[in-house]
Amino acid sequence: MTSLIRSIAGSFGLRADANPLDDRYYDKDFSFTASAGPNVSKDNALRVGVFYRSVIIRAQSFAQLPIGVYQRGQKTRTEISDHPLAMAFDRPNPFQAGIEWRRDVLIDLLLWGNAYNQIVFSGDGLQFIPLDPLRIREVTKEGDRVRSYELTRQNGQKIILVGDRDVWHLKAAFGKGLLDLARNTLGLAISAEAHSSAFMRRGVKSSVVLQHPGRLKAEVAKAMGENFNAAYGGSEGYSKTPVLWEDMKVQTISIDHQKAQFLELDAATQERIATFAGVAPYMVGIIEKQTSWGTGVEEQFRTFNTLSQSPDCRYFEQDAARVFLDSGRGTNGKYVRLNDAAMLRSRNMEQAQIHEIQIRSHVKRPNECRLDLDMDPYEGGDDFPAVPGAQMGEAPNHDPSKGAEDLTDPPDSEPAKPKRMKATDKTEQLARWIAGDLLRAEAAGLMEIAKTTASDPEKWARAVSAYYGRRKGTIVESLSITPEQAEAWCKEQSRLASEGGAAALTTWTEHTGRLVALALETKEGEE
Repeated sequence: MTSLIRSIAGSFGLRADANPLDDRYYDKDFSFTASAGPNVSKDNALRVGVFYRSVIIRAQSFAQLPIGVYQRGQKTRTEISDHPLAMAFDRPNPFQAGIEWRRDVLIDLLLWGNAYNQIVFSGDGLQFIPLDPLRIREVTKEGDRVRSYELTRQNGQKIILVGDRDVWHLKAAFGKGLLDLARNTLGLAISAEAHSSAFMRRGVKSSVVLQHPGRLKAEVAKAMGENFNAAYGGSEGYSKTPVLWEDMKVQTISIDHQKAQFLELDAATQERIATFAGVAPYMVGIIEKQTSWGTGVEEQFRTFNTLSQSPDCRYFEQDAARVFLDSGRGTNGKYVRLNDAAMLRSRNMEQAQIHEIQIRSHVKRPNECRLDLDMDPYEGGDDFPAVPGAQMGEAPNHDPSKGAEDLTDPPDSEPAKPKRMKATDKTEQLARWIAGDLLRAEAAGLMEIAKTTASDPEKWARAVSAYYGRRKGTIVESLSITPEQAEAWCKEQSRLASEGGAAALTTWTEHTGRLVALALETKEGEE
């Protein structure tokens, strides 16, 4: 029976005694067996540089994000800084700061797939006491309406905790951590590092056998071997020329480092570990190869935020709201917010330009831009400017596409002659509305391109040219103009955007008159 249990445990890559019902399961040196040979434990896995860096990047990036509890209003939001949950996020217990506690929560999730915190209500308010994931297991029975957990203390005492009342359980996908899911890759990295260390300890030389033509006594052979190792072994003997005795020969019995492909193996292992941990390759020093994470550091970081950091935040927010804010009938507008957008802010000048473009182009309201910056809304910031492209303080009926306009008639002047147009006033109004909508869409599209290319003029120009190459069909369909007219328009707009940079987008809607004239087949200002 024992052999059968060991066989079954081995087939799942676990030690035979890795049984949660066995007290040895809670040993601090608990490890998973890897196919590469060595057991993978928390301690030796974190000694692998890429794995340590991957885990700490995920954990520290998550921990440093601004966090708070908010009350959602009809058009506003208010931070509830004195809410017990908000205060617990700031100071979860007497021996940890908030950033340290959040870092450890994510480390437990990454390594073990579970993070447990004992919920304590005391005179100091709500507190979270971290629990060792290896000392707690779920014992919920079928049909139970609440989760139950069994905690094994260091003295062996076992106590039962009720989920969401006594303990807050955060669970990763599949309930498994990297030490389990990536144990083969980590085992390979540990084995390769140990083998490489031994190879370097030999002075970067292969293992050899000394062959003697005659028969040697055991003590003579031992003495000759020790003398040879003392003289030529290790790093100190690397440059020495061996001198052999009595027609002895040297035979190599191990492969050299080039044939062993240490560098290739190390690079492949690093990439696999980074893939398991969900970090961009450049974050762990992998910069030689192309990657599906994107081109450039900024784009790769945005992908990291989208695929790894943002899901961590949303999961934490919603589970915290479920446990601590939901009274059974909803949260009454209260919610937890981890502002991961704070990590995506560009340079101050670029950020100001992008927000100005968004407001002037009616892509975002002022208060929506302030929310992106984690700032409180202000009165009047929920409305767009009266006219697309209008500056703050401009007359609400001013149209920038018409330039400065004198609204008074000169004395003794004849009435102005009507403009000769090939369309009715109603058609012109419709064309102006469509043209304004097209230009706002252009500004929004270029604004997205500017986020990743504005700092590189050549990259910006290529991206703008490619954007307008795809834009011609939309212009033709929307304004019913010829493809040649649309191509000429796109070339001119591409030139203006390439030469003016992202700053030119702030006046993009001023081109409305040109586009209307193109649609009506008349020149702007023609009489």
